[in-house]
Amino acid sequence: MNIKVRSRYKKEFLTDSTHIFILSAFAIAQPLYDLLSRYSDFFIARHSKPIDIVLLTLFLSILIPLFLVLIEIGLKLINDGIRKIAHLVLVGILIITIIFPILKKFDFLGELLIWVIVFIGGGIFIFGYVRLKQLKTFITFLLPAVLIFPILFLFFSPVTQIVFPEKHEISQKKQLNEIKTYTPIVMVTFDEIATPYLMNEDRQIDSIRYPNFASLADQAHWFRNATTVAHSTRWAIPAILSGLYPSLETPKSPSIVGHPNNLFTFLGDIYQLKVIESRTKLCPEDLNLINKYTNSKNLKERQTALFSDISVIYLHYLLPQSLSHKLPDISQDWGQFFRKKVELSKNKKKIKKILKGRSKLFKQFLDSISPSQDPTLFFIHILLPHEPLEYIPSGKTYGYYSNYGLTRGKWTKDEWPVLFEFQRYLLQLQYSDKVLGELLTKLKNTKLFDDSLIIVTADHGVSYRPGCYRRSLTEKNAGDIMPIPLFLKLPNQKKVVINDLNVESVDILPTIADVIGKQLPWPVDGHSVFSSSFPQRDNRTTLGRKKYTFTSSAFREMFTESLNHFLTLFSSEKSKRNGLYEIGPYNIIGKNVSQFRIAKKKSVKIDISEMLPFIENVDPDSDFIPCLIDGDIITNTPLHLAISVNGIIHGVSKTQRFKKGVSRFFAMVPEHIFKKGYNNLEIFIIRSRTSGKIVLEPTINF
Repeated sequence: MNIKVRSRYKKEFLTDSTHIFILSAFAIAQPLYDLLSRYSDFFIARHSKPIDIVLLTLFLSILIPLFLVLIEIGLKLINDGIRKIAHLVLVGILIITIIFPILKKFDFLGELLIWVIVFIGGGIFIFGYVRLKQLKTFITFLLPAVLIFPILFLFFSPVTQIVFPEKHEISQKKQLNEIKTYTPIVMVTFDEIATPYLMNEDRQIDSIRYPNFASLADQAHWFRNATTVAHSTRWAIPAILSGLYPSLETPKSPSIVGHPNNLFTFLGDIYQLKVIESRTKLCPEDLNLINKYTNSKNLKERQTALFSDISVIYLHYLLPQSLSHKLPDISQDWGQFFRKKVELSKNKKKIKKILKGRSKLFKQFLDSISPSQDPTLFFIHILLPHEPLEYIPSGKTYGYYSNYGLTRGKWTKDEWPVLFEFQRYLLQLQYSDKVLGELLTKLKNTKLFDDSLIIVTADHGVSYRPGCYRRSLTEKNAGDIMPIPLFLKLPNQKKVVINDLNVESVDILPTIADVIGKQLPWPVDGHSVFSSSFPQRDNRTTLGRKKYTFTSSAFREMFTESLNHFLTLFSSEKSKRNGLYEIGPYNIIGKNVSQFRIAKKKSVKIDISEMLPFIENVDPDSDFIPCLIDGDIITNTPLHLAISVNGIIHGVSKTQRFKKGVSRFFAMVPEHIFKKGYNNLEIFIIRSRTSGKIVLEPTINF
């Protein structure tokens, strides 16, 4: 081969490689840069470090196209003709990847027509790419985009504030003469608690189901009509900490950059700060004595989790609805989208990893609490009872993460999956009550309880209504999203107060300032709840996808409806013999299978092969207890099922169609029913006779 031919091949290969970098930038890197720039909270919520974002940028803009070029180099070593074919295939794939997400926005065309247009367009492009030199020249002229896209992302987008964080200097001098009292402040903000779910028929805290919330209410001011001002953590937590209403018109980052005036900067020159933030970064890191809650993962673990979640986000962006609905839901959290059951073979290792999450985080918070000569703020925003739903009331896990019946944040219209998920949520809410009890015990043991200002609240509520959104605020679910618990125990408080003022979450910070006697140096929207000039508030406003305003009387009606809806499904423990496990239309929980007539026929097959290893090897002392029973059943006919463990019915279920000829079932059972080692799991079909008597039909395991 002469020098001219070699030079031509070399130039051709260099051009092809350049085109791979350019098309990859438009097909992969830029769509993700655009998404992540618009939702920079993704990085804030997972406490990403600057190096994480820089490495992600390097991966998207350099390593991905470089990998594709290396594939071509490998094929070139075999045969250059094969390389050229492979290059056209890669170009075609990248072009389709660019075109399809644009066209899928025109969903009125129908998915089939969109695919036809995409493939025809891709074919025309490849034909022009092969035949028209001008087209290749045009693509080559786009080369600067390979650098422009990452530069814009890193230096000229909301992500810039994370990659290059500003230092917010606050005087470390303790100006104790500025305050009237050296009161320790303890503040716990739960995530996703609606006040009606804590209450009984008497509109009091259900002391049987939630003894620690009830205990706190008996020693504090309970503001029963408190509401959030936003349906999302990214707005709700900053509103609590800044005393300012959020705005859709001028959205701010949930960080100190977006909210430099907040509780932590307000107290930072006077108080020691021991702060754990789970989804925000409002506390100056240099002032936080709890060595900052970043996740304790090393760089490799953070990058693995980041790339895993980014891949799910990209696939949601790329794929059509018919395929993307099978992907993990990304609408309910900022990460850990791939969640699966704990595998028995790796049980101990994976359970420890699970428990390194919220349980370990709250323990870290408790360990930070100790008396001090300096006034101290102890603050935690804990993602409880927020999903993933994995805890039973004792704090042990059953290792499941899926939300049955939830698609893109909206519940199915079928009542059973929603009822089941509501049940799981309430069990995790009982665990939240347990951790609150641990906090109250720690404060009493350290002699801090009496002298402290204690605030316990939540950022927003959550809704479990068929056909409605779980978190996105609408007029239908406002009674579940807006009401939040707010308990405020004053130092040395002796009198119990139930207060029905129209309190909003923006009132919390002004109230803290009022109690400690320090004036806020910036104007706020909230008011101290103890002020004689507290506003009547004829309207209640909460930010959702739009701004919702309800009259106070309309809100009270929504609150009452939410409470009645909840109690209809889960009446208080006074009337529930088996607590939260007694759901559905059949009053059979806790009864022995021998009390029922057992049908002789076994006509329906079930598959519980994944559950059996758990059930047949239970360790009651383990942190893992298989309290969620699920499996497949070979039928498309809706059936009611009874779940028996060791001869006693402890759960009920209703089958849900999964695919042709196959349905699924799922049920929760109590922890205490399991014995060490082998347990006998049986699934029965509930058949009702005209006489009203129940017949149990055994199923066939396969």
